[in-house]
Order: sequence, then C-alpha cells, then structure tokens
Amino acid sequence: MGIQPGSYELGPQDGKLVVRTGKGGAASKAGHNLRIEVERWGAAAQFAEDLSQSVLELTADSTSFTVVEGTGGMKSLDGDDKEGIAQTINQEVLKGTPISFSPRRCAPTAKAAST
Repeated sequence: MGIQPGSYELGPQDGKLVVRTGKGGAASKAGHNLRIEVERWGAAAQFAEDLSQSVLELTADSTSFTVVEGTGGMKSLDGDDKEGIAQTINQEVLKGTPISFSPRRCAPTAKAAST
C-alpha cells in the first residue's frame, strides 16, 4: 500500500528531526561529528495521485537546535560544550534565520513503490 493522496501535517509530536554534521579539514581531529535535534519544526505534504505532482515543505526554527551528541573529538562534550555549540550555531552561523526545504520534485523509490 502506497501513500494515499491528500494533505498531511507533521511536527515534533510525530517524530524527531535530526541533523547530523561531519568534520573535515585541518582542524578535523579537534572537532566533533554532531547529532542535533530540532525542537520546533513542521512539515506539510500534499500528495497527488501522480506523485510527481506532489508538494512537500519542511520548516524549522534554527533557534531550537539542541546538540544531543558529539563524537570523534579530542575530548568528549559536556553539557556546557553542547549548549555553547548550539549558541554559536544560532548566533554566529545561522543567526536565527528560519530554515525551509522544499524539493524540486517528488518521486517514489523502488522500495516505496512496492509497499
């Protein structure tokens, strides 16, 4: 059974939105691979009979990032480190900018088509 045509709304009550980062470059030995959970987010989907005509949109509040885990660094991260990273992301990297994502097209994968 595939996805039924219609409109769907999703948010934190339905699951977790997780962002994973990797490290690279000259300072990669000191940095961490991060797992960040987004606390405030929403997704809307309008699925059509012809999936290529479907519309998907995800929005996320970049100020609601919580660093859950950091692996691979020279030292493990404590609670203050995690809070500091989230603060740096918010104030210096994303600067509180809302995040939105909408794919250009929607197409079933072989796995999705067979379910």
